[in-house]
Amino acid sequence: MRSPIALTVLVALAAAGAVGAAPATDLDRQRNLEWFDDARFGMFVHWGIYSVIGMEASWPLYGKQFTREEYEGQARQFNPADFRADELVGLAKRAGMKYLVITTKHHDGFCMYDSKLTDYTIMNGPCKRDLIGEVADACHRHGLRLGFYYSLCDWHDPRYLSMPVQGGPFPLGDIRRDAHTWREFTRFVHGQVRELLTNYGRVDIMWFDGGWEHTPEEWRSEELHQMIRTLQPHILINNRLPGEGIADYVTPEQMIPSSAPSGPWETCMTINNTWGYNPRDREFKPAELLIRNLVQTASGGGNYLLNVGPGPDGSIQPEFRERLLAVGDWLRDHGEAIYGTQRGPRRLSDQATATTKRNALYLHMADPPKDYLVLDRLASPVLGAWMVPSRKPVRVQRLGRGARLVLDPTQFDPVSTVIELRFQCPLVVDSGIRPEADGSYVLRASDAECHGTQLTYQAQYDDLGCWLPQEDWCEWTVAIDAPGRYRVVAECGVPPGQEGSQMVLSVGGEALGFVTVATAGWTDYQPRDLGTVDLPRGPATVSLQCTKKAAFAVLNLRAIRLTPAAR
Repeated sequence: MRSPIALTVLVALAAAGAVGAAPATDLDRQRNLEWFDDARFGMFVHWGIYSVIGMEASWPLYGKQFTREEYEGQARQFNPADFRADELVGLAKRAGMKYLVITTKHHDGFCMYDSKLTDYTIMNGPCKRDLIGEVADACHRHGLRLGFYYSLCDWHDPRYLSMPVQGGPFPLGDIRRDAHTWREFTRFVHGQVRELLTNYGRVDIMWFDGGWEHTPEEWRSEELHQMIRTLQPHILINNRLPGEGIADYVTPEQMIPSSAPSGPWETCMTINNTWGYNPRDREFKPAELLIRNLVQTASGGGNYLLNVGPGPDGSIQPEFRERLLAVGDWLRDHGEAIYGTQRGPRRLSDQATATTKRNALYLHMADPPKDYLVLDRLASPVLGAWMVPSRKPVRVQRLGRGARLVLDPTQFDPVSTVIELRFQCPLVVDSGIRPEADGSYVLRASDAECHGTQLTYQAQYDDLGCWLPQEDWCEWTVAIDAPGRYRVVAECGVPPGQEGSQMVLSVGGEALGFVTVATAGWTDYQPRDLGTVDLPRGPATVSLQCTKKAAFAVLNLRAIRLTPAAR
């Protein structure tokens, strides 16, 4: 699973049609995206020969913990004779999961299905069962959506041209590039993807990984993309097949972004610290944390893909099973506040996160206050409020700005308390940006809405950072009380060597361009006077975009200030 390059969430959403007899349509993909956006919870399955010894998937080859002979020798012992796909799929359903993504081939090159393009498969060991086919059939029978994980790189195949990274070569070493050999390998990769999308019925997700060492041109990504869309027009593709215009959603790994991506996204995470089966890894996340992670992901409009690593016999260890069933129990009572919801307003309250569904707002509280909850940014009048799932009414007191909910501690859930609020019209939330005593407005990093894949609010620095993709951007909405001319100042940190990015700050429709200059470091925020703008009374949108990135990252931003200026 792990990429040697941190922060690999790099591809923006785009629509792209396939050519051929059965082109993908916007409607095909839109319907599947709607399903994906409703699902919120899925099972990731990392299973392969590495379960025999009980190690991480593939990576011991990279770390040279085992020789190639020792590692690949596990294939002769891998025989999950008692595995029943219905049991795995049944566990996912009892956990409240709506889809399942399983490894068909990891970086080690071992195929868990009956591939006709290599001998290194499950069919040539003692098992001789197409386990992927069995899981696919079980998913189809039980109504669980199906996804295939497929690693582009292949540390078993000698045709795979590996490059040294992180100071050392991959297992096959630094093999000199050879165009003919590489063409053969990419033909093999495309052929295996064709097998997966031809032989197992409907596949809803193609979950790529391992593409970091080569370019889109080397992978022939667009050709592969078109083939995928032709074979399964409805399919969704994650963002780990290099190339623009391919991905339907992005995949942060082992973390939940504090500022969620603006489009469809999915956090993949382990229950302990290992993707594959590892009985020595006892650092299990409590069920309460898994539930709260699910809530946090849903509140940002994302899905939570939670991993299990079956043992060599195909069984799921009891610690995983217990936690999954606990999540399922909570979802049976509170699923209405997770499934089919959209991201909730940020910072509605410091004591709650939120999801929304039509004219409903669901408040999620891991540690609710004992008496009342104040929602001082709530601009819409509340029709009513109820506890979930008991439906016991919650008393709502209207404030001058916002509302106050009178709480009953006897109704609290021990893991995450949920309250539903209903509104007559779509929810409106006040930005909360108030004028200072001198009439100025401070647009803090914590109040920004971040768009894209990596730009995020960093609470430890109280700034916006991780601005690696040029396409990411941020914005604020502020209600101007006093119309007039305002001076615009941005507080930016840009270390030496990172300066020179071209920026555009749009304030109320007026564009202010500037080029970043060096400060002492990322957290040395120096004021930058960008000029003045005329702002009328009422709401104004302020957005910051990068039109040309000069170096590794764009800048870190503490705040933007709008100060009344003398005419």
